[in-house]
Amino acid sequence: MGQDKVEEREMKYWEKLTNLLNTKLYKHKEYSLFMNEKRAKFLRIYANLPDELREDILVVVDEKTYTWNSAFLAIKDNSDLGKKILKTLEVIGLL
Repeated sequence: MGQDKVEEREMKYWEKLTNLLNTKLYKHKEYSLFMNEKRAKFLRIYANLPDELREDILVVVDEKTYTWNSAFLAIKDNSDLGKKILKTLEVIGLL
């Protein structure tokens, strides 16, 4: 009988762990889709932006200014900075 309780506890543990991992994976997928949508939207806007405006300051992140060109490079490379820029642009309502 003691063995049954141990096996039952192990099953509950694995069920909880599986549920936790599935939730985290789902949230990660959801976040990735969100970021890909924002990235695509930014790239479309950038492609239609006149060249003379691309040197204008677009956003300030971590007390540093970024032009359209520098933001484009960071976002195109999918860097952490690019993700911060996308989040900031979302917050201020540009995306």
